[in-house]
Amino acid sequence: MIGSSPQAFLTGTLQNYARKYHVAIDTVSFAFHIKEQPPADCAAGPPDGCYIHGFFLEGAAWDAEACLLTEARPKELYSAFPMIWLKPEQNRAAPTGGVYACPAYKTTTRAGTLSTTGMHR
Repeated sequence: MIGSSPQAFLTGTLQNYARKYHVAIDTVSFAFHIKEQPPADCAAGPPDGCYIHGFFLEGAAWDAEACLLTEARPKELYSAFPMIWLKPEQNRAAPTGGVYACPAYKTTTRAGTLSTTGMHR
């Protein structure tokens, strides 16, 4: 569970990978893989990295067949997003297309002061 410090959790996940494979942490970053299986089917966890789930999209929906974001369904403000595998990779080249950089918020209120973690409260 990520809890109140997402940055610490994610940094720790990268540190675990760097230590396991004896690589410099500043050469490691996350690749993102959408998992269509329900979280209960992946309870053992991935070989490296972590699974995260419980995200919702606001004003959009996930098209599992096309594997992309699509228009929200009529009268549906929030839609569930599938589980994501944050997979550490060394010297990962950033994708040049087909990726949407989407902010993630801990609450539906996207205003207020920044907490010590750098996340909005």
